[in-house]
Amino acid sequence: GDYVVATTVVNFHGCAPSSKECTELENMSAMSFKAGDSNTEQKSQKIVCFPRAGPRASIAFDSVRGEVRAAIVSCGGLCPGMNTVIRELVACLWNQYGVRDIFGVKNGFRGFYSENLVPLNMQPNAAGSVATMHREGGTFLGTSRGGFDVNKVVDAIEHRRLNTVFVIGGDGTHKGAQAMFEEVRRRKLKVAIACVPKTIDNDIAAIDKSFGFDTAVEEAQRSIRAAHVEAESAPMGVGLVKLMGRHSGFIAVHSSLASRDVDATLIPEVPFVVSGPNGVAAFVAQRLMQNDHALVVVAEGAGQDLMDVEHSGKSNDELGRDASGNIVFRDVGLWLKDELRKELNRIGLDVNIKYLDPTYSIRAIPPNASDSVYCTLLAHGAVHGAMYGFSGFTSGRVNERHCLLSIPRAIEHLGVVDPQKRTYSRLIESNNQPAFWGDDHERQAHGLGGGISSDANNSLRHPLVMGNRTVTPHRHTTTSFSSAGRRVVSDRRADGTQHIHDSIAVTHSDEADEDEPAPISDEDEHRRKKLLRKKKSKEDEIWAEGLNTTTLDSSGTIDSI
Repeated sequence: GDYVVATTVVNFHGCAPSSKECTELENMSAMSFKAGDSNTEQKSQKIVCFPRAGPRASIAFDSVRGEVRAAIVSCGGLCPGMNTVIRELVACLWNQYGVRDIFGVKNGFRGFYSENLVPLNMQPNAAGSVATMHREGGTFLGTSRGGFDVNKVVDAIEHRRLNTVFVIGGDGTHKGAQAMFEEVRRRKLKVAIACVPKTIDNDIAAIDKSFGFDTAVEEAQRSIRAAHVEAESAPMGVGLVKLMGRHSGFIAVHSSLASRDVDATLIPEVPFVVSGPNGVAAFVAQRLMQNDHALVVVAEGAGQDLMDVEHSGKSNDELGRDASGNIVFRDVGLWLKDELRKELNRIGLDVNIKYLDPTYSIRAIPPNASDSVYCTLLAHGAVHGAMYGFSGFTSGRVNERHCLLSIPRAIEHLGVVDPQKRTYSRLIESNNQPAFWGDDHERQAHGLGGGISSDANNSLRHPLVMGNRTVTPHRHTTTSFSSAGRRVVSDRRADGTQHIHDSIAVTHSDEADEDEPAPISDEDEHRRKKLLRKKKSKEDEIWAEGLNTTTLDSSGTIDSI
């Protein structure tokens, strides 16, 4: 199909959703449809949809005659796969569109106005060749934080006659790319701004997964295994591993699930306390008494509120921000090491704590096979979208389908681990750790907010105290939608034409990594097909109010879709 639905609807058994689900759908924007049955009042719902990624029948630039001058820039921290993305951007431009003027921008955004551009090509053994660059970690173009001045950057783009710019970076980089897009549109330049999302923390909620995440999880397990061996080999050994994750604990959670050796996983989404009968130290003591060793994994963003309390000098906000505008965090790994040693010694346990921080060794490695393929698909999607004339977008995978998202939509929400969802439930089932640490009274004693009910906490004590009690996921049916075989009204091409078809197919498939959906009865299936055939009025026609992206027309003017 030509469009991808951005979200899933729960308990949609082939007929109209409930009134609550209708309300949720009405809060979304982009594509609307009307459906109902004898038991549900007909209502108009809106579902967010994005254009599918891939080559188009026509393009906005004459690449054969050398009109295209492309630039590639990488920003922010390192991530496995950055060189692969750069290589595939060049390969797609070079091989599929015949573009020969491809340039790399050195050292992030500041390279636009302070560095010479580096010519890139796919010729083996030639200067500037990227043919074998995917075998190396990091980014050979260099990267940096900060240095963004939208006027200087766009001035350099205009001066160097660039008309397609590919930006690789996270949410901060995407905000800079959005500012570039708006300035380019204000100046009425025929320049396409396309992004490839890069965040090793996997914290972009709009897409299924970020490139480099699988590699990071795989490499993190090496450190977890090493810490486990160290802990097992020492009397009263405690392994402590700090992993990446400023605001989201995806790497810590998935690495712990994959290793099956971790006793406790601490993430930013679930506050914890170290001391007290329901603290981390008490839980580690129980595991030491049981197994003579314990293994703890902590994400870098966890426990920052505790360190704010115990370090009376400055809060994290007062410590300042880095060049990208991120708050400077304290080192929770070293702090937790000292706190655990102090608490465990206090109760008479002479522990040997082995601390590992593999952050830089994880960031700097080449991608594994899964991420390498994913990098290729993301890069090619960005190139096809830019050559078609889309601008101000990022390439991503949504509901297992590759599509193009507007930059504001892509970075609208931060992706985090939901303690009430399946992923975290699977973690506590695997580790047999408490779902939450401490209770309201203990958290308030440490100057921390409540937020977690006492009943919920008290029912989830340590397994050795209260028995094996863990949170189990709620079973429900999850249904995904995909629209196929049509272009909607607002799908305006670069040449100004519109392609409208009056048919649509709605398919139902189970969301990846979820429980199987409930079977649909023959009666419900018949009613669903009957509803989809209804086209009595203009209100029954599926249409799009706007995809929040843009195209370039032949004169170079950018129009919003």
